[in-house]
Amino acid sequence: MSLRKLCFAALLLLLSGPAATAVAAEVSVASQLRFGTKMAQRGLWNEALFRFRQAERLEPTNARVLNNIGVALEAVGKFEEAEATYKRATQTDPANVQVKKNLARFVEFYQGYKVK
Repeated sequence: MSLRKLCFAALLLLLSGPAATAVAAEVSVASQLRFGTKMAQRGLWNEALFRFRQAERLEPTNARVLNNIGVALEAVGKFEEAEATYKRATQTDPANVQVKKNLARFVEFYQGYKVK
């Protein structure tokens, strides 16, 4: 077997293992987050939520993904689900300042909303 074929075969083995799956998932999560964020910026919150849910399938314990889902759920008026998702994001990454801020802001809003 030539050196070129041997290198190609080794590359294929490397790319077909768990590392390739992890890299593909990382790229896919990132692309779903980017696309979801673009949709949110356009006010297309249901599409954004769909994209964030796709990212969640790949990384169900990613606090950033869960935070984005919480924001999208809030935007479409699913407040109880948004609160549960923010809390899940906080439990997943207790040190994440952005998630903590979003949860605190949401709780303040939601308590006022429920009183009305």
